[in-house]
Amino acid sequence: KGHAAVDPAVIPIGSILFVEGYGYCIADDIGRSVKGNIIDVGVDTIEQAYNWGSKQVKVYLVR
Repeated sequence: KGHAAVDPAVIPIGSILFVEGYGYCIADDIGRSVKGNIIDVGVDTIEQAYNWGSKQVKVYLVR
């Protein structure tokens, strides 16, 4: 937890983000299917991944 894959054309690598319903994370990865206004947040277990699912949330660029 605390890491996110982003599209570096939208969110610079190394940025700190606040994701509603998730918390703070650092944009430190690039995902193959992460394009445009999509991010992929890291979780600790497969159960958390299924519970999080695919959803629309607000993401704030902190720094």
